[in-house]
Amino acid sequence: MLGIPAQCLSRVSPLAVVGWLLSSMLVFSAGSASADIILANSVTDWQAAVNDGIGVGGSIIVAGSADDAAQQGHADTEGSGIWNYKRVDNPAGGTFSSSPGFLTDWDQGAWVGPHPRISNIGMAPTSSFTGGTYAAREWFGSGLAGENLRIFGEFTTSQNTFPHSATNNGVQLLVLLDQQVLLNEQMAPGGTVTFDFIVNTIQTTPRVRFLVGPGGPIPGANGVNDFYNDSTQFRGQIHQVTTAVPEPWTAALFLLGLTGIYSRRSLTWFAR
Repeated sequence: MLGIPAQCLSRVSPLAVVGWLLSSMLVFSAGSASADIILANSVTDWQAAVNDGIGVGGSIIVAGSADDAAQQGHADTEGSGIWNYKRVDNPAGGTFSSSPGFLTDWDQGAWVGPHPRISNIGMAPTSSFTGGTYAAREWFGSGLAGENLRIFGEFTTSQNTFPHSATNNGVQLLVLLDQQVLLNEQMAPGGTVTFDFIVNTIQTTPRVRFLVGPGGPIPGANGVNDFYNDSTQFRGQIHQVTTAVPEPWTAALFLLGLTGIYSRRSLTWFAR
């Protein structure tokens, strides 16, 4: 079964046999290990959607043309979930329980409405002295109740030469699974915030939202459109976490038992 003729075993060093078996089992283990399933990638999914020949309203257009859009509800990497691009006004209690509105206008490769603005990697909210509107990038999964999800990525803002002030004060960042707040952090201009969460889903169709708001960490009231100075960029992925089997240590334990099988033959071989 292992590819070694029985008549040859007496002529081969049992140490070599064990080494061969160990390497074979480890290769088998590595080859059969299950990798996490990539469900969604905010960048590559957007790029696929703007090259699929479908416009904003679902019309068929020239693939990759200026009219080709990352239409609302376009598919994710695996095709089992969808992406939406929305705005959230004055979220209640910080949990964004109210339903956000879809961005309605497609302009130069980005969703606007007229603000906020969401592009392939850009997320720009709308701010004012009295409040703000969050840019919301939203993913809905399918058939994932009870599964573990890994939600990870990063937000960045460009460093600029403007002094930090009420009109250059950074942004607020949030990541939510349904109503569970996973990340709520402020980031100054020129900053980077990375995140990496493994969470268990309850809903069959879990909703993950990535949001950028106008309230940055620099003291002072928010200025109108201060987010343009910050140039917020976002990249995020969602994976379904799986378990790798068999484990390499299982093969090692198995081979330890094999050494006992050849112990008598080993003594004979070394005596020759």
